[in-house]
Amino acid sequence: MSIKTRIAIWTALSCFLFWRSELWFLVMFLGGTSNLVAVYLNGGKMPSLGDCSHPNKHKPLTEDSRLKPLCDVHESRFGHYSVGDVLLMVGWLLNTVGILVRAR
Repeated sequence: MSIKTRIAIWTALSCFLFWRSELWFLVMFLGGTSNLVAVYLNGGKMPSLGDCSHPNKHKPLTEDSRLKPLCDVHESRFGHYSVGDVLLMVGWLLNTVGILVRAR
């Protein structure tokens, strides 16, 4: 099982068990779940458009890849990312801002 799969499972389970009443929980749950589903349906590795230099985590995106919109198909100067990655980052930012606002 790849590290991305483990992170997605941990995120989904921990959010579901502990933080069910917050908006950031829903966003992170959706992000983790979308990554988990994409990895699970593609044989345990996330299909990616870019360089698959980490064969334990990624595999090339092909016509046979399932749920292509949830795979690492978006590109930035830092690498490829998926919709789930964006949702996880937005959820993390919402949580961080919420903590900072409550601390005031």
